Amino acid sequence: MSILSVSAQTTDPDPILLDKAVAYFNSEKYHEALLIFQQLDKRYKLNDRFRAYIGLCYYNEWEYKSATKYLDEVTPRLTMLAPHERSVYYFANAESHFQLQEYKLAIPFYEQALTVCYDNEKGEIYYRLGLCYMFGSEWEKARDAYAHCEEFFRKYRSIPDVEARLTQAINMRKGCQAKINEKLAIDSIARAKAIEDSLRAIAASVPLDSIYTEKYI
Repeated sequence: MSILSVSAQTTDPDPILLDKAVAYFNSEKYHEALLIFQQLDKRYKLNDRFRAYIGLCYYNEWEYKSATKYLDEVTPRLTMLAPHERSVYYFANAESHFQLQEYKLAIPFYEQALTVCYDNEKGEIYYRLGLCYMFGSEWEKARDAYAHCEEFFRKYRSIPDVEARLTQAINMRKGCQAKINEKLAIDSIARAKAIEDSLRAIAASVPLDSIYTEKYI
């Protein structure tokens, strides 16, 4: 992933340290990169793109709370970056909230990632959205998300590569539909009972003597 030049800073950070941090990051040595980025951020107040890198470091170090602290702040201000680069930040932030069981907070970032990611990445994102909606008992939205997951896996991925995930999505979709059907059945029974209770109440409100009177008139 490319990164902004040092000249993008309002105050230039140490170029040697910055290059070292970037090299560590690109080598997936996130802990080492994080230590240097934090040092530079404290001294120079790094720009939003570098701070997003700090968020990614925390995400890859499984420090999800710290990741969301940075990514929640900076991602709204990264609209000038290339679409797919933004999708990386959106997805990392969504995943961080997901791992913190903050499913409602994760949803909008997954949705933002969908608008700028590659088509072959959308299946997995829809799968995660399905889980978020399931945890919120939003069965219709979860079912639809899993249906989209199936669609994108079948169209843009090699089936052997995603066979297990695809099977899970299909089973999840069926499970959501079962929940929807169950709710519809319960609602139907409840409506029928409400109608029956209403009729009983109406019948009970009619005086018996009026019935007898009408009968013998």
